[in-house]
Amino acid sequence: MKSENKLLRIPQIRRSGRISIYHFIIPVGVIVMLLLPGAVALAAESAPDTHALLSRIAADTAVGKPLVATVYVALCDNDSQGIIPVKNPSICNGDDPERNIYWTGNGIAGYLKSHGWKRVKSNSNGHGINGDSIIIRQDVWQKRVFAGQGLRQNGAPRSFNAYVVAKAYRGSRIHDAMKHYFEAIHFDSAENIELPDGKDIAAAGQSHIVGYIGHDYLMDAPSGTAAFMDLTSARHHRTSVLSKGTFALACISNEYVRPFVSYSNVYILAMNNFLTYPSAWTVGGIIDGIAAGGSGKTIYRSAATQFSRGQKCGMKWALKAFSFGPQD
Repeated sequence: MKSENKLLRIPQIRRSGRISIYHFIIPVGVIVMLLLPGAVALAAESAPDTHALLSRIAADTAVGKPLVATVYVALCDNDSQGIIPVKNPSICNGDDPERNIYWTGNGIAGYLKSHGWKRVKSNSNGHGINGDSIIIRQDVWQKRVFAGQGLRQNGAPRSFNAYVVAKAYRGSRIHDAMKHYFEAIHFDSAENIELPDGKDIAAAGQSHIVGYIGHDYLMDAPSGTAAFMDLTSARHHRTSVLSKGTFALACISNEYVRPFVSYSNVYILAMNNFLTYPSAWTVGGIIDGIAAGGSGKTIYRSAATQFSRGQKCGMKWALKAFSFGPQD
């Protein structure tokens, strides 16, 4: 039997550079050969720890506000994204969130539903919601979470509501999904969402956590191209001052995404180190870790634990799959 320290679970890649969501075992030494060209030199300016983020969450929850996470999901799409077409096209139809692998099952909606979250609001329209043909589904999920010592010592109540606003972008509009994710990092503009109980939550740029799930579109938009310039344009005009945490569950996001979200008010919660299926297992772990008021390492381990359980891989390699905090 091959020793575990020589193996890593990553998606399939072929010479065209298109990535499959299916996995196989490959020697770690081959990883370097699989890194795609076009990654930008890493920035190193991200928040050094979770102190400012936890202080903001504690202050907000102390006055009755909830913890809010906004997750931008680019639905998997055989026809328009840089992945090897999946044999079962129904799970990679970017116009059908109900069966899409990034939404249902181990996707964001499937994961939250099976882990104690309650869907309190849902907008769905195949032609787009709110007159926007780009986003075809938006769910708001709620869960009561208990604050750990790290939050309570900063004034947070014993328990508070947490909300996840999950946005399903049409697969062919992956450019917009990632661009809007970057904009929520760079600006503090709120998307006010009214809940059935009459209360509002502030999502998007005013979220405490901003996340992305999907194919790493920066692999398809090399530096210097028009697509790249438009995708990353928000960084040139950024005005954000709110402390935020961010994650990007996308292939090699630590190389490709990190440079565009590394700022002193943004803490890196989790970035993928390898070519990895962007399931939503880690989302619950991140929120649990934050609610516990943990350090960046504690939150990272919480996320990796959920990834290990979902992926059915050892904890040692789940930890290796992600990076967190400032870049070394």
